[in-house]
Amino acid sequence: MGVIAVQVASPPLEFGIVAFGANASGSCLYSTSIRGKAYLAAGQGAEASAELRKILDRGGIVWNCWTAALAHLAVAQANASQARTSHGAEADAARARALAAYKDFLALWKDADPGIPIQKEG
Repeated sequence: MGVIAVQVASPPLEFGIVAFGANASGSCLYSTSIRGKAYLAAGQGAEASAELRKILDRGGIVWNCWTAALAHLAVAQANASQARTSHGAEADAARARALAAYKDFLALWKDADPGIPIQKEG
């Protein structure tokens, strides 16, 4: 299986407010989420993590959109991916970031429905 390199430029208005649907007061940063997941699918953990952190760093834009909640999980997955492809101190640091991101995600969902599968795994 060959390596797929994903390179996608961020549009200049990426963090603008998009008023639509149930989240009429803000943007869910869908394009940022999709771009991060594309990097993750291509095995580019560092790039995926950097892209998905944009969502977490902009809580005032995404408010309570599902992309913000799931960005915690995707950042953890991206760091875990980076840990698998790195060596030495870089791999250790990525593992620590993945663990912290997984803990953040589970803390966010601690009061969620106890029957959901991700909650059972915690």
